[in-house]
Amino acid sequence: EFLHAREAQNRELRDSLLQVLNQYVMNHFTDIIGNVLTMELQRQLLPRVNAKMDQLQNQMRLEIVQKLNVFDKTVKENIAQVVKSKQFLDAFGKSVLIGVQTSLQTAFIESMSSTLIPAYEKSSQNMFQQLHEAFSIGIKD
Repeated sequence: EFLHAREAQNRELRDSLLQVLNQYVMNHFTDIIGNVLTMELQRQLLPRVNAKMDQLQNQMRLEIVQKLNVFDKTVKENIAQVVKSKQFLDAFGKSVLIGVQTSLQTAFIESMSSTLIPAYEKSSQNMFQQLHEAFSIGIKD
């Protein structure tokens, strides 16, 4: 009977120990698993994700550079074609003419009024004076 009582006591002790251990594991399981998962994620997953992100970033950078180069080349070719076209040259010429025409007319009128007409007038007067003198001398003779 002593053995039987001892066995029952051991069983109760074992059951209570299992219950305490079970309760401890259930209470701290999420913390333990969370810590383990966090460590494993930082140790293994994070470097792999960072490496993939760097690889994707470099690939995207390369694609962007290539596309910008193609775009730049296309824009330069289109601009060269437009600049060489007859329509553009005609339109550009007309725009320049319209922009410069007023200034040129003003400068021409100003130079005529201030320089050319007075000089022509003076030389004409001299010429008529010389003609008058020559005519007057010719009539007296």
